[in-house]
Amino acid sequence: MTAILERLSTLSLSGQHLSRLPRLLEDGLPKMPCTVKECEVPQLFREPYIHSGYRPTGQDWRYYFLSLFQKHNEVVNVWTHLLAALAVLLRFKTFVEAEQLLVDAWSLPLLIFVLSSVTYLTCSLLAHLLQSKSELYHYTFYFVDYVGVSIYQYGSALAHFYYSSDQAWYDKFWLFFLPAAAFCGWLSCAGCCYAKYRYRRPYPIMRKMCQKTSFHRCQTMDFKNGYAFFRLPREGVGGETLFANQLSQDELDDLCTKGATLTYGQVKRPAPSRFTPAFVAYDKKVLKFDAYFMEEVAISPEENYRIRQVCIYYYLEDDSMCIIEPKVKNSGLVQGKLMRRHRVPKNVHGDYYHWKDLNVGIDLTIYGRTYRLVNCDSFTKVFLESQGIEVNPPEELVSDPYTEQRQMPVQKRITPTSPDPFRQFLAYDTKVLRFYAIWDDTNCAFGDHHPCIIHYFLADDTVEVREVHKRNDGRDPFPVLMRRQRLPKIFVDKNKNFPSCVLEITDHEVQEWFSPKDFAIGKTVTLLGRTFFIYDCDKFTQDFYREKYGITDFQPVDVNKKPLEKVPQVIPPYNGFGIPEDSLQNCLSLFPKPPRKDVIKMLENNLKVLRYQVALESPVPEDKNRRFILSYFLADDTISIYEPPVRNSGITGGKYLRRTKVTKPGSTPENPIYYEASDFTIGSTIEVFGHRFIITDADEYVLNYLERNAQSFPAATVQSIRDHFLPRKMVVETTSSGFPKKELDDLIVEVQKELKLQEPFDTRQFHEAFYHCDTEGSGFLDKTRFLTLCDRFNVPTSTILLKKLIDYCSCDEDKVNYRDFLRAFPSDLFPEAEGQGQQLNSQLT
Repeated sequence: MTAILERLSTLSLSGQHLSRLPRLLEDGLPKMPCTVKECEVPQLFREPYIHSGYRPTGQDWRYYFLSLFQKHNEVVNVWTHLLAALAVLLRFKTFVEAEQLLVDAWSLPLLIFVLSSVTYLTCSLLAHLLQSKSELYHYTFYFVDYVGVSIYQYGSALAHFYYSSDQAWYDKFWLFFLPAAAFCGWLSCAGCCYAKYRYRRPYPIMRKMCQKTSFHRCQTMDFKNGYAFFRLPREGVGGETLFANQLSQDELDDLCTKGATLTYGQVKRPAPSRFTPAFVAYDKKVLKFDAYFMEEVAISPEENYRIRQVCIYYYLEDDSMCIIEPKVKNSGLVQGKLMRRHRVPKNVHGDYYHWKDLNVGIDLTIYGRTYRLVNCDSFTKVFLESQGIEVNPPEELVSDPYTEQRQMPVQKRITPTSPDPFRQFLAYDTKVLRFYAIWDDTNCAFGDHHPCIIHYFLADDTVEVREVHKRNDGRDPFPVLMRRQRLPKIFVDKNKNFPSCVLEITDHEVQEWFSPKDFAIGKTVTLLGRTFFIYDCDKFTQDFYREKYGITDFQPVDVNKKPLEKVPQVIPPYNGFGIPEDSLQNCLSLFPKPPRKDVIKMLENNLKVLRYQVALESPVPEDKNRRFILSYFLADDTISIYEPPVRNSGITGGKYLRRTKVTKPGSTPENPIYYEASDFTIGSTIEVFGHRFIITDADEYVLNYLERNAQSFPAATVQSIRDHFLPRKMVVETTSSGFPKKELDDLIVEVQKELKLQEPFDTRQFHEAFYHCDTEGSGFLDKTRFLTLCDRFNVPTSTILLKKLIDYCSCDEDKVNYRDFLRAFPSDLFPEAEGQGQQLNSQLT
């Protein structure tokens, strides 16, 4: 241990260099937020007697790590722990290199002690460096600090137990010393964590019991000028500050302000003079001024301006003002408090109105509105005169001219000598003449004939015109064409310099107005530039004219439009592009739509196809052996033609005609007639766009479909297909009656087994030779030709099996079913030949 202490003493640093290090690091690092005072951080982070230097909360982690090089309240704690950890590591490294320390049972307690010391210093470093992030991290890192302290306690106990204890003491307590040390460390950590989380400053006695580690009493004996004296303790047990034995802040302030005293006490000071504040002296004292202001009126033809009388109140207690307008009944204005009570600014320099600025007979401008002060009450006058202000003589309060005009008595109405309109109103009220007319507006662009109703009101000789709207007529639904008004008929002759456009028409400008005698059935009237033709009227109007004017002819005029002659639509001839129905749509609409399809038929006949084998009728010799597959689609009556490719024929097979509708010969583009399923019979000729095809064979599905739907097809069509398939059925029955099918299958298997034992045989060319000889595609060949083909290819099998197979496939003395024969020679080695054969078998079987 002495050697260890001697080596630790060799580690030293210069204090002058260490003092310069923080300033150099602070100048080299980026600028960070400044520290704050204790009032700017939560209560949890405040420490006693530390009033500033706290780091702000809520910053990013980079700031708190870089605060290692910043001056704050925790910088001493951070650097002492950091330097201590570095010193321990450095000293331990030197010790290991000098003593050549090995990791064994004797050095393990020392390694644990060094590791616990570094752990304790690192946890304390992190607690003091990062605890200002938030309250959660404050508790978290301090709990980690307490864990590090407990680890250090256990590591210290372990090192002392193994390196410093006596052998007899070690033999006596080795069993339970280390568990007791671990339990004490855990108890210390748990108590510190609980006290930290449970209690806040000022800490109670329970926290002191949980965290107190120093239990000595403070020293009370002191010396001054060589004399010993007793003083009150400033700190309690454990170093806690005792505030009761120190002067409070109020006592310190009292000592600072207290002056010198005489022998017999303080000097008597005179009593202060009585002082009354303004809000008490001027309480409930208000200056009142009578005033008015002029308000411009721009939307009324009866008044150009308005005079509004107000009362201005000035409150002396706080120099505030308010303006109140007395309410006038039925004035139509929002009256009452025009300006709330507050201090009113006088100018832009921040000055406010004072009672010294107020007097009678002056103009007061408040918020852009000028008030004329004309009078004040007696208290206001006495107060201003008592303050040395000469009050001007009062003025007369100006009244509103429009209000005075309304208060004038209404003049009595004088009955005129002309016919009394009131009498006319009483006699003809609710009596209206109704005429039905047509307004001809065809002279204008997009003009039309508008049906209208003309109402003539007998009560005041006014006319109203209403337009009659029909459903979906394309016009805006405004019913009134001309509002109810008197309509002039003849104007008075005007001078040339008189304006031709006026807003209102008076009786002096009109020589004659429209009257009931100007309206009649069959007559044309012009109302405000619009010409109306009257063609009918209602029953009341007829009775009025019959009694007033003696008119008896009220025959209505027929104004219905004559129907336009329908021009027949001429369909242009078919141009050959597309189908005729599709081309016809271009003649029926501007935006052609595709022809409608029979959806029900398409759903019922979906995937139903009738297939026929056809031969091309052509004078060219090369076309005689060409065979085609004609497919008729029942869903939409379309036809497609496909030519199966034949190897080494010189003709490229494939699609011959895409799926389309085909018209019959002799049909016209105006009335096209398309081929139907009933037109396809064995031996019939089908003409497709100038090419003639002869139907030579059909699929068995055609026969089945025609028999199921025999009522939809002619009997001749169904019988033609039946007659074509009758020989095949007879052959099948004959073959099955002579030799069972199972025996034929067994014989075919036996031939194939023997064929596998022989040399390879080109079965593809063997198949092609039989298909090429069968020009009709019936599946049967003459026995002579059949034997010739077998001899030519030299079939590699026994003569007995071959002869037996030919007997099984023979239908009669002259015919052989070569398809059953070829089943014994499959073309597995030639997939394209096998696929072609299966396709042709499926089409022709």
